[in-house]
Amino acid sequence: MYQSFEVPQFKATLFYYDSNYEKQTAEKIISVLEQFDFFPPDRICADKLTKNRYEKANEHTPKLFVQAYNEKDVFCIETASAVETVKDKEKDFWKVVLGLTYHKSSKLVGSCKFKPWNTLSIYSTYGRLQDNNKYSDFINCVKCLISTVKPFYAHIDDVANCVKLMDEVKAEHFVPNVVQQIYWGNYYGEGYESLLGENCILLLPAFKAESIGDGIFFTLSDSLLDFNSKETEYQRKKLWKHLSNNTGANTGDISVC
Repeated sequence: MYQSFEVPQFKATLFYYDSNYEKQTAEKIISVLEQFDFFPPDRICADKLTKNRYEKANEHTPKLFVQAYNEKDVFCIETASAVETVKDKEKDFWKVVLGLTYHKSSKLVGSCKFKPWNTLSIYSTYGRLQDNNKYSDFINCVKCLISTVKPFYAHIDDVANCVKLMDEVKAEHFVPNVVQQIYWGNYYGEGYESLLGENCILLLPAFKAESIGDGIFFTLSDSLLDFNSKETEYQRKKLWKHLSNNTGANTGDISVC
């Protein structure tokens, strides 16, 4: 699944709407990351504010992060625990990446029909999540961020497996409010409940499901480390069958394999 020059990692990505980019939002994100040991970082890259390069973090990094989130024409913020190298495949490495939309462009005039979304991703090497405490921090950080930024969708899985699963359903890119694939960890928020129907969500035959914010978070097994096990694949097929048989969608909005 990985090339020799790639570092196997897990990834959680939250898809959320925000066109105001207020400083308070960035401060809340930092607070959650700090709580679960994903802040302060060792390095930060804040688009034009760091000349599109990683720079060593210091006591001013929190202020820089907030400024980058709020300032026009800054479209990407990355923080990392260290410099990522192929030699460190089992290293205790993590990275947080925010991809922000053209709503931050100083050249944007008027509005458009398309509603763009932002992404907030957390990456972690396999080695880091072998530690039970750090594993719990990773999962709980995702859940807390869901409550904080209120995404309409989120998923957690191995990076390469995410690509593989999308290829299986011939999906070239992410589409909101459509069930394109089922990952190890999934969050369906606003837009998905009306699409799938309340009873369908409540009766999901997932390994574990819980309500968070305005949606539901569910997983295919007890541990993310089992993302490619036979049991996980069996659970995925059960969920596909349930969603395709029980959704109220009559317009082909549910994509099934």
